[in-house]
Amino acid sequence: MRDLSASVVSGRSVIGEVLANAVARSSTLGVLVPAVWLVTGSHIRIDGERFDNEVRSTVFRTIVDSPGTYVAALAEETDIPRSTIRYHVRVLEREGAVFGEKIRGRHRCFPRCHDDPALTAALADEVLVDVLEAIARVEPASTSELAAELDRAPSTVSHHISRLAEDGLVDRERDGGAVLTRLADDVRRRVENRRRRWSPADLPADD
Repeated sequence: MRDLSASVVSGRSVIGEVLANAVARSSTLGVLVPAVWLVTGSHIRIDGERFDNEVRSTVFRTIVDSPGTYVAALAEETDIPRSTIRYHVRVLEREGAVFGEKIRGRHRCFPRCHDDPALTAALADEVLVDVLEAIARVEPASTSELAAELDRAPSTVSHHISRLAEDGLVDRERDGGAVLTRLADDVRRRVENRRRRWSPADLPADD
């Protein structure tokens, strides 16, 4: 569990860290984070709203670091009771600092500037990442082709593709007797960026 003993958002050094984390995260996900944080005295405001509550600051900071997180994960990450997390998330949503979206049965939290909650949630799911990357390699592809690529049962792959299609992350079209799947254009760009970032060529050589 992360040490959050110094998690109170109360000065320039911490806001710099939060902004750096947000920018780094947004760069990874291809998201633009506007500079809406202001330091006023010993407190931080977001468009005028004061973040002078230690627990709320910690919850907000964790959401910025992990867009798409949810109450149970926030509680585990911060060691704050779930009921307390729920209260502060409601306050943050009411003040417009974060927004929530129900994705695949979970109420997930995002900084208000986040642009694609469904894709962020998918990229946090290892199974769906595998499916997205397989589609990127062989698209347009039928379910049976993707099942062979992933070495999984066609029924399992079909289930995951249906989830991705419901979230608008893949496009499907009929070609004769088969239904072919391809990535949506904006999703393809993000998946390809992710693949390049984790290319074996980028790994340090063994000494």
